Amino acid sequence: MTRRTAEAPFDGPNADLVLRSSDDVFFRVQRAILAEASPIFEDMLSIPQPPPPRTPDAASPTEPPVVDLTETSRALDHLLRFCYPVDNPDLPTAEDVFGVLEAAKKY
Repeated sequence: MTRRTAEAPFDGPNADLVLRSSDDVFFRVQRAILAEASPIFEDMLSIPQPPPPRTPDAASPTEPPVVDLTETSRALDHLLRFCYPVDNPDLPTAEDVFGVLEAAKKY
């Protein structure tokens, strides 16, 4: 099965965290940006994580940890665009506005 990855800027190879939306889209993000944008993310990311599993080939890159979230990819994309130094998202429908507001209240 192919992994669905979010669009830029949430698809970068240098991410140190992956957020998985409720509809199984992977957002490759930077912890520092999320922690700076939100005290909830900062607290969530300060919890010690188990070490990544050892790979047979020590030279192979390890994947960043994955955090499962309850938000849809659409709501998560909108929320992250408010956190990242990019243009704010267009929110053309009331559903988009409510989705990002719910996520913003949570995080």
